Amino acid sequence: MSSAFSVAKRNMKKLRFGLVGAGGIAQAYAQAFNESNCCDLVAVADVRAEAAGALAEIVGAKTYADHIALAKAETELDAVIVATPPVSHPDIACYFLERGIPVLCEKPLCLSVSEAERMIDAAERAGVLFTMASK
Repeated sequence: MSSAFSVAKRNMKKLRFGLVGAGGIAQAYAQAFNESNCCDLVAVADVRAEAAGALAEIVGAKTYADHIALAKAETELDAVIVATPPVSHPDIACYFLERGIPVLCEKPLCLSVSEAERMIDAAERAGVLFTMASK
């Protein structure tokens, strides 16, 4: 590895992610972040404090009681992953999208076409990326 490449790699800022939801699928994200050289999971929010705490401990993240507390405290997020029950996806995704934060939303995306359109519209208005996870 060239020394110029080594310096550039060392100076590269890691992307900072937040994760809303600490259930089963969130465990896969924790593993992926632990193996990543380019991204850090810096915040986990879940209404179940013990679940958020257990997941955050795995990755060295901070915990929050909900997505609003996470957003207020973590003002320099590069993106957020929404891994909560689908009924909550539109409100949580739109909350972050409206603040200009890109969102990766777990599937199923939502429960109706109108909710999907709401999320897409929020992303378009804010000019940020919005996508659904697909394994």
